[in-house]
Amino acid sequence: METVDAAGATGTGQHRNATQTERAIATLYALTGSFDVEGGNVQITPLPTPVLHSMALMPEEQRAKALGLADRPLGPPHNGWITSTDLYDAIIDHRPYGVEALVTFGTNLLVSHPAPGRGKQALQDLDFYVHCDLFHNPTSDYADILLPVSTPWEYEALRIGFEISFEAQELVQLRQQMVPRQGDTRSDVWIIFELAKRLGLGELFFDGDIEAAWKYQLAPLNLDLETLRANPQGVRVPIARRYQKYCEEGFPTETGRAELYSEKLLRHGYRAVPEFVPSPESGDQSFPLVLMAASNGYFRHSQDRGMSSLRRKRPEPLVEMHPDLAAAYGIDQGDQVRVSTRIGSIILKASLDDGLAPDVVVGDYGWWQSAPDLGLPGYGLEADGEGANYNALVPERDRDPISGSLPMRSLACSIQLVRSSSERAMRDFQVVGRRAEANEIVSLEFKPVDGLPLSGFKPGQHVAIRLDGNERCYSLIGGSSESPHSYSIAVKRILDGPVSDYLTSVVKEGDVISLKPPAGNFILPLINEFPVVLIAAGIGITPFLSFLENLTGAPGEPEVTLYYTCRDAQSRPFHARLCHHARRLGNLHVVNYLSRPAEPVGDFRRGRFTVDDIPESLLQRRPRFYLCAGNEMIDEVTRDLLARKVPKFDPSGSARRPGR
Repeated sequence: METVDAAGATGTGQHRNATQTERAIATLYALTGSFDVEGGNVQITPLPTPVLHSMALMPEEQRAKALGLADRPLGPPHNGWITSTDLYDAIIDHRPYGVEALVTFGTNLLVSHPAPGRGKQALQDLDFYVHCDLFHNPTSDYADILLPVSTPWEYEALRIGFEISFEAQELVQLRQQMVPRQGDTRSDVWIIFELAKRLGLGELFFDGDIEAAWKYQLAPLNLDLETLRANPQGVRVPIARRYQKYCEEGFPTETGRAELYSEKLLRHGYRAVPEFVPSPESGDQSFPLVLMAASNGYFRHSQDRGMSSLRRKRPEPLVEMHPDLAAAYGIDQGDQVRVSTRIGSIILKASLDDGLAPDVVVGDYGWWQSAPDLGLPGYGLEADGEGANYNALVPERDRDPISGSLPMRSLACSIQLVRSSSERAMRDFQVVGRRAEANEIVSLEFKPVDGLPLSGFKPGQHVAIRLDGNERCYSLIGGSSESPHSYSIAVKRILDGPVSDYLTSVVKEGDVISLKPPAGNFILPLINEFPVVLIAAGIGITPFLSFLENLTGAPGEPEVTLYYTCRDAQSRPFHARLCHHARRLGNLHVVNYLSRPAEPVGDFRRGRFTVDDIPESLLQRRPRFYLCAGNEMIDEVTRDLLARKVPKFDPSGSARRPGR
């Protein structure tokens, strides 16, 4: 055992006992005869290619400068891997020496690592910082130079062996370029090779010739680039299926044997046999629970939360817990929960899972990014009781003494109910306003009978009304607010509709109706760099009214175009209100249609809206589309947008008009 690398690539490596846990697992492999045998933990021999990135290629005096090596000589620093804590120490405190410049590729230190406050200070203290990435993130905000990197599909790339099985390890593939390079971007490899040339290291980087480097790697395999390009699925290079190689080669330890007791660890002051060391917080009843993080499968680390298709599946960061644990703390599904460690606290949304242990909570990590197209917010980075950055709860000094691993999956924590969701609770409301808006369309305003505060809502959300066992959802039409005084909706009478007929024909001021609080993921963006196109028909205007009420024309708001179709002048609700918004908002353009006008009325187009009415110049600006109409119109508009080369994910949202 020359070095120990339990730095956090797997779940077992993300604890303060990471190294000894890994040793205990290795000991079990050895004692059960499961190491490097068929069906066990097989060490697959890699294909014979030149070593290009070994620390042995560096002079010894340079290797000795690895941050953290003096404290953890057997850990990852021995192979050049450093921790963010050691990096921050070097930048801020010049320990063991000062770091003045930094180049990062596709990383997000402030979210993916603990201590975001120290991270910000370190990035600010640098004399020079270059960040290379596809997208902005909180870390790149501090860069002096931000270099745009191509996506993997914009350039070729070589992969020799895929590691997970013999069959995978035999595969050599030259990934094809799928699309032309976009804009002024370059690949990570190109940036590194060009930087090496400018630093006088061109000879070590094939004088910047990436293909020459590939040829050098492929030469021992008797493969060339032409063969790989002709076989984009990859070419197999057979690997001998050898087992128990340690019988011939031994183990990379001082004795050449599998060491259950390590003299080397003992000499360095560590335990020679794996032993569990409890957390310093064990037994502290202020933090009686165990907090861990897990990937939810929708996002990659701190990326992708701005992608509408993924964010719809996970709109908010969650904390999962057993129902019995939740009940003990008065927490229910959807409630806002404060999760605290001795470092600070964050706010997450409760989700119940009876598969969890009753003393464990599981938090989402990687949250910071907003989803503008869905009107969903971003989150602060600090553990200040307002943000949602899981890693801000992690103590950066409480780490594995050998590897430096942090207890990212074994934090002592406490939980506390912050705000009940009441997503399922019906409340009684009194009708305090009723107004006829158009033929068979009325608006209703409700205030709570109990006089208690109302849940806030976002533009596009709805409330549910229950009558005689029938429940229907109606969009809120007033300006959105965190603390509204009332809720307002508009209802169109539907023939034989048990709810709409009652609301439009029977309900009067003073009546009491049961409502659920606001909900729904059809949310419109008040801030967006892209234009917004609203397409509505008839009563389908309702989810857009709250959005228009909230616009002020301030910088950062989107340019909005509304295409609105009604049957005739008597059937168009809120016409005066829409005209008022069009006059007061310089960023709003309204196009009205009347499909069957009885007579010319004002400024409108005869007929129905079609996608052909959208100027090509507007489509070129990648607008975000929001639709609310009947099923037939939504299907037609969606089909025609795709026909006009609008990417499938760009129709950002659609709401089918409510039923009866």
